[in-house]
Amino acid sequence: MWPVLLVVGVGRQRRFPLPLPFFLTWPLVGLGWIVVGLGSLVSPGSPRRPGAIGMLYTALALFNHLRGAQVDIDDSKGAHIHVRLW
Repeated sequence: MWPVLLVVGVGRQRRFPLPLPFFLTWPLVGLGWIVVGLGSLVSPGSPRRPGAIGMLYTALALFNHLRGAQVDIDDSKGAHIHVRLW
């Protein structure tokens, strides 16, 4: 199942969770696909490597497995960022 909710927690002592519907991030995902597709078109490579369309299809297929992924970032000053895909 595709992730439907992006929860971002930001704060120093207490994290403030900010739930965002995941469909709001589609412009960023689309921009990333365009950059990867254009990069694969202009970069030299072997003929066995899939083209831009193949890479985009693979990225879309792998996107399904992001549900439950989480990233925690702490800096030296005590700030904390938590990102989780539901």
